[in-house]
Amino acid sequence: MGASGGLALAEAYPTLPSGGSWAGAATRPTLVADLLTGCSPGTPSFCCMTTEFDAADTIRQVSEKLITKYPNLSSTGITAMVRDAVLALQQAPIQDYISVLAEREVKRKLKLK
Repeated sequence: MGASGGLALAEAYPTLPSGGSWAGAATRPTLVADLLTGCSPGTPSFCCMTTEFDAADTIRQVSEKLITKYPNLSSTGITAMVRDAVLALQQAPIQDYISVLAEREVKRKLKLK
């Protein structure tokens, strides 16, 4: 491990494609993903990829989108369907796609009506 806790470049990539080496380099360079997620070099990026899930905000955003898309349907009914879909998904281990999944579920149900 390098001085900052990251893999030493020589450990992660023993040789450069050109045949040179990373001798003298302490750790891997900071990646763009590290900057976007707040990860520090050496921290597994999967540890930093989660976002805070807000069910009420998700329900509001998806409802507004679907109410605009289906103006002839009851806004109360759409919001209730979105709420049910979001609450059914909120315990999922990965919550990054709940809004998309809830929207698709409600659209599917609306098309069946």
